[in-house]
Amino acid sequence: MNAEGKLRSYAAHDDVPPPRVLAEEVLATARRQVRGRRIRLAAAAGIGTALVVLGVAAALPHPGAAPLPAHPSPSGSARPPSPTGPPLHCTAEPLPAPAGLTAAQRTARAIDPSGRYIAGTYASGANTSGLLLWTDGKPSQPAAAKQFSAAAVNSRAVVAGKAPDADGRGQAAVFRDGKVTLLPRPFGATSSTALAINTNGDVVGRISGSTLPTNTSLAILWPAGGGYELLPTGTKDLTPESAVAIRDDGVILGTARRTGDVFSVPLPYLWNAGHTGRLLPMPRELTEEAAGATAMAGRWAIGVAGNLQGPRPSIPPDVDGTRFSTPQAYVRWNLDTGDFDELGTFSPTAASTTGVMLGVSDMYHGTPATWRAGTVTPLPILDPSRAWLVHSGISADGTTAFGTLTPPPPPSIDDPLGPYDLVLWKC
Repeated sequence: MNAEGKLRSYAAHDDVPPPRVLAEEVLATARRQVRGRRIRLAAAAGIGTALVVLGVAAALPHPGAAPLPAHPSPSGSARPPSPTGPPLHCTAEPLPAPAGLTAAQRTARAIDPSGRYIAGTYASGANTSGLLLWTDGKPSQPAAAKQFSAAAVNSRAVVAGKAPDADGRGQAAVFRDGKVTLLPRPFGATSSTALAINTNGDVVGRISGSTLPTNTSLAILWPAGGGYELLPTGTKDLTPESAVAIRDDGVILGTARRTGDVFSVPLPYLWNAGHTGRLLPMPRELTEEAAGATAMAGRWAIGVAGNLQGPRPSIPPDVDGTRFSTPQAYVRWNLDTGDFDELGTFSPTAASTTGVMLGVSDMYHGTPATWRAGTVTPLPILDPSRAWLVHSGISADGTTAFGTLTPPPPPSIDDPLGPYDLVLWKC
């Protein structure tokens, strides 16, 4: 296996979703899981107390908690995208990589809110991946993190991701002060994944295991002070599946799976600092289509709300239409007001506190672009042959962004093609 193939296998093994993943592909997997779960739900009805037996009863709803609606309806106001802001002009420059690494051996994956730190991954051995950390644009390969896959980084250069446990399985971990520390995993969980970290060092993610209930995973918080907390939803109709973002004030964004129907539908969910929560408003009720939140910055959150309704863009002749038969509906939520923007065909991958979003304007070619007040502006690229955005991030103020680009089209999220261009955008 060549270096490129190894890097692909590392990414697939460590189960860390890249910041840029086409929702069409992610949700196709979710729909397959939903169909398979129809059969399993009836058989699993008798194991609702399994979490107590496993010693993780904290994940169960509080008996006295007020129920949340299992079928969310639009409680906010939808604002159709209407260009009102000027184009956002950005410049592109290469993000340098350490000497000795080929273009298929390194990727950038996450940026901190200040824009100073960028974390990524490099092929560090025959079957391992290591941490790449850029500080003010200068790359390093920390010696203690030669077996570490990055998912997020905070403004104190603490990196959250995965590292192998004693059995060689991936476990949520942090790289801090020159060393890697595995995060505790609840009894019954065979896998854990860290997905986000705030300035305080609090980490969120998910756990999974064959002895856990019928959902694919459970949402988890690892407080900076140690230990872990499994996040509740307060209603038996929803199971917290994943936590994907955490603010410095403790607000957590993630996904809860509806378990009251034959279908088990994932939906975007928000926990406040006290860990009570609510479903985010949706443009319409979903019964089978998957939805979910993917990122948060300040009052803004982004995600997917089922399938795109109304007129759909025509599929270019050079694109395999079977991969895009059901384009997804992308949404930006205002967490302060409950309003949301329906973004049409713009696919957001990251958001800033200023409301600027990074994403792709051309869902069929993965073309990187920015969104500001409804105006979509293509981003400059360094190599036209490497124009498909697979990983990306943007700083809190919206002035610094990065992208890992590959030749289009990658056949699937499990097999992104190299070589990779690492691009730094200044806006």
